[in-house]
Amino acid sequence: MKEYISEYIKELNILYKTEKAKELSYRTALYKLLKDYMGAGFVLINEPEHIDCGAPDLVIQKSGIPVAYVETKN
Repeated sequence: MKEYISEYIKELNILYKTEKAKELSYRTALYKLLKDYMGAGFVLINEPEHIDCGAPDLVIQKSGIPVAYVETKN
């Protein structure tokens, strides 16, 4: 896990230093971190359909069942 976090922080720093990155810029790095860490069996969906409680940025599913909803911010 430590190597995944190190790579994630490295990518965030690169984006941050541009002084132009916004929420969507950082989401790609988070998506990669989650995908790499969780591995096979999980499906990550970026910008899924709206649900009763709102519009999450990512949904994580396993066997077609949502196991987590993720909201990102700068």
